[in-house]
Amino acid sequence: MEKSGESQISVFSKTHFIATTVTNYLISEKGGFFVNDAVSFLLRLGSNFLNVAETFFSIAKSKKDTNSAFALFRVQADYLATLLLIFEGKSEDETKFRYLLYLLDGISQRADSLEVIPQYNGDISQEDYNALVVQMTNAKQNAQTILDFCYNAIDKHPYKTLNQTLYDKIVKNKQWKYKEFSAERTSYEFFKWQDLYPLIDKRPDVASFISLCSHHVHGNVNSLLSDIDDDTFDPIIHFNTVLIMRYLEMLKKLWGESKIKDIINFCLFGVTIKFE
Repeated sequence: MEKSGESQISVFSKTHFIATTVTNYLISEKGGFFVNDAVSFLLRLGSNFLNVAETFFSIAKSKKDTNSAFALFRVQADYLATLLLIFEGKSEDETKFRYLLYLLDGISQRADSLEVIPQYNGDISQEDYNALVVQMTNAKQNAQTILDFCYNAIDKHPYKTLNQTLYDKIVKNKQWKYKEFSAERTSYEFFKWQDLYPLIDKRPDVASFISLCSHHVHGNVNSLLSDIDDDTFDPIIHFNTVLIMRYLEMLKKLWGESKIKDIINFCLFGVTIKFE
């Protein structure tokens, strides 16, 4: 599986380097991550996506651990599917609504996990335990601050006026993977993860391959049947390159192809950027 005579490792390395360069530039342009800014979240999650890809690549190059490679690939695919559902081809209202629901879903789970501080049992020093209590308390307060922001922002969202019955049901369940919001609907359906993979690539073999990786994430017995040899890693490296290329395609659609090309030329070749 080669492209223009290059090895899969070479193609992956170049694609990952370009995607990382573009993402880092856009992050510096944005000025960081702000919870009230959905675009900064996109770039933060995109950066995480590329970091996981880098870890995946270090494993894949060693050609020793297929389970970890497949599991990390699935993590990347879920990151990318999330970004595509929230951002690509969506109106500003839909993006904001899905983003706030995504935050509510994740931060609520985080707040719940911090609800009960474990009792001191002597397994660690009193000093370390006290530090843990402070850390958990601060994390819980931070989570509550974000939740307050989300509920306040989503309460002002125009979807509430458009269809409050549907709005209430979706917000109650924090269901950011809902399929459709309209003025006429009174109930909703939601996407499962496997439903989202065609957003990455409509070819059935790609979506099927991503779903197959769940065996390695959840410890399915099929993960024990993977044969480890050099040929095992070429397909997954290729599919990972497909993910990163799709991520770059998304950035081009959101920022404009000419701007992304200008960033690449500036960062890689020193060509002066001329943004319109």
